[in-house]
Amino acid sequence: MKLSAIVTGFAAFSAPLLAQESAKSLEDFRWEHRILLAKIENEKQLAAFNLELDQYAPELLDRKLVVLYTEGDHLWYRFLDTPPVESGKLIEQIGSKLKDQDLVLIGLDGGAKAQFDWSNFELQNVFAQIDRMPMRRAELRERQ
Repeated sequence: MKLSAIVTGFAAFSAPLLAQESAKSLEDFRWEHRILLAKIENEKQLAAFNLELDQYAPELLDRKLVVLYTEGDHLWYRFLDTPPVESGKLIEQIGSKLKDQDLVLIGLDGGAKAQFDWSNFELQNVFAQIDRMPMRRAELRERQ
């Protein structure tokens, strides 16, 4: 099965978060969503990653976290109802943020907040990083 077929199938299960126009750059997410950028190397890695995303979907949504991942020149997404425009600019920006890293967490302000390697990656570590952020703490206080 081709990688794109696997991703397309999983993307269909994405929960709606972004109801506006399709994102054309990372700046389009600023102040609305945190982003987890990931570089996918193979189908096995993709399948394991998507299983973990499915397992923690409510926690991802609660933290306003969308996932954008690339494989070569292709871009896929999770937890958006409007797909981002698969533009060279967006893919270039993601590549620039990732550099030699496997995964990068982008905060609501658009800045890189943490980097992760596939060798020891767990979404719980991403959640812990987000939960220490001042804006996340403010979100939680507002709910009380």
